[in-house]
Amino acid sequence: MDELKEWPQPRREGDRRATRWILLGLGGGLVVVALAVAALVFVRLQVLIPFRQAASSMEPTVSAGQLVFTDGTVRPEELALGDVIAFRSIADEDVPYLKRLVGLPGARVELRRGQLLIDGVACDRTHEGEYTYAHASGHTETRELYRETCGDRSWRVLEQPVPVTGRDFGPVTVADEHLFVLGDDRDNSADSRHWGQVPADRLIGRVAVDD
Repeated sequence: MDELKEWPQPRREGDRRATRWILLGLGGGLVVVALAVAALVFVRLQVLIPFRQAASSMEPTVSAGQLVFTDGTVRPEELALGDVIAFRSIADEDVPYLKRLVGLPGARVELRRGQLLIDGVACDRTHEGEYTYAHASGHTETRELYRETCGDRSWRVLEQPVPVTGRDFGPVTVADEHLFVLGDDRDNSADSRHWGQVPADRLIGRVAVDD
């Protein structure tokens, strides 16, 4: 006796319509997911702002001509001591600067023979040898390289081999809604020692760097 076989039944019109709706629903879901991914990429591109450093004042952290990215979502109150920040120039809003944040509102900042003090506490400095780099103007510069540590943050700074003016500064107290910044190439930087504290509303964002 032959084995009975169950033959496929013809599909009803209602089943076809249900299948079409399921496929349309799946397609719509894929479109929504694709749009969401595209929106996230677009937003990320909007908040990651590229800058090409023009000067040598942030050697050895950021070299002249180096491309860096700034997180434009960071607000002034989210900044921390030691962050590298981008901000609009005090003199010209169209000119961006990159500097090291060493003074938050209320902090007392000073320099004594090049050593940074925050609220009267000296940041540790460890000499790491010499550092040579190509200056933005084209010639070669050699500096003394130090590891500077303030609290739980550390970064590298440079000084000229011979004493220069500007290594003694302050103390000054950082005003409310202002920031005190220095260049990492301390003897080759125009910064808050020269043109004052940066209004917090000039902040562009925090720069991603390798300290």
